[in-house]
Amino acid sequence: MDERLRSFLLVGIGLVVGLAVGVLLGVLLGTLTAGAGSPVGGTTVPSHGVSTVTGCAGDEPRAWVATTPDSDHRSVYLANYSFTHDSPGVDVRSTLREGDDGAWTLALATTPSETDREVPADCRPRTTVDATVALPTGADSLTITLDGEPLATVEVATNRPRFRYLEE
Repeated sequence: MDERLRSFLLVGIGLVVGLAVGVLLGVLLGTLTAGAGSPVGGTTVPSHGVSTVTGCAGDEPRAWVATTPDSDHRSVYLANYSFTHDSPGVDVRSTLREGDDGAWTLALATTPSETDREVPADCRPRTTVDATVALPTGADSLTITLDGEPLATVEVATNRPRFRYLEE
């Protein structure tokens, strides 16, 4: 099998597994978070989940963000956001916090991870992040940041789904 096809397949499988794990973690962490609100319709509001996969930089899919309204909360999705780094791996921590006037922030922070992995000479390490967020219906916006830098701001005070690609 061609090495590029093999890499593409591994990254694709990793993204699918990462998204599934992120959704599962979002549900589990949301239900375990004290004071996060009671489950409404099966979703704890507010809650969030983040998943990552690290591989080599190549032909990454376009990053996108979307929001969908539900009767009891607003869902926001970030998918395929990739960034390169020097270390073989990174740990990504996330914090969801409410700001003023219905503005929320999902802050993603990276630190190099301890790993014995060696990076091949022709590989530039790249991590892809997927996130899901459930916000209260009174929320107006969500800003997603990575290491303090804004990635996207999404207006969630709407009664219709919205989708857009992130700028490249």
